[in-house]
Amino acid sequence: MVLFQELWLQLEWVDGTILILLLNLFQNIDQHMIQGINLVFFIPTSIVAIYMNVKHKSIDYKIATVIIIFGVVGAIVRKFAVISY
Repeated sequence: MVLFQELWLQLEWVDGTILILLLNLFQNIDQHMIQGINLVFFIPTSIVAIYMNVKHKSIDYKIATVIIIFGVVGAIVRKFAVISY
């Protein structure tokens, strides 16, 4: 398990921006396909990050709750702003 965690931390620098850029420049893949690939990469990465942060007790749940609430409200406001535009 430790080897997997170390390997995962080594791959952490390959975030979405670099992944999208590399796939677009070198593989000539459609932008929507690249965004889907990025999402498939992002979800397991974020699950592992949440697991590790919970395990190490480094999450402030009060701040996380506020961030989640503002994120959901912002997404809803943005949805209605785009629909009315």
